[in-house]
Amino acid sequence: YKTSETSLSQVIERRKTTMSNLEAVQKRIEELNPLLLDIENKIAASTTQKERTELEGERSKMATEYNEKQAKEQELLAESQ
Repeated sequence: YKTSETSLSQVIERRKTTMSNLEAVQKRIEELNPLLLDIENKIAASTTQKERTELEGERSKMATEYNEKQAKEQELLAESQ
């Protein structure tokens, strides 16, 4: 009985940690969405090639982070089941 209780406690703690990590990842995804839209608008409004290139570089980095966070979200969702 004691080992079952310990095992259950460990599962619960792992799940709490997973849910906390999931919430943090989802929060970052929510933060990145408007930032990506904003940078897209800046790219569309840019008037010089230099400015456009700099903004596209920023967008690329941000999009990479966004994709990584979405992948992590899926991983954590699966882990939380």
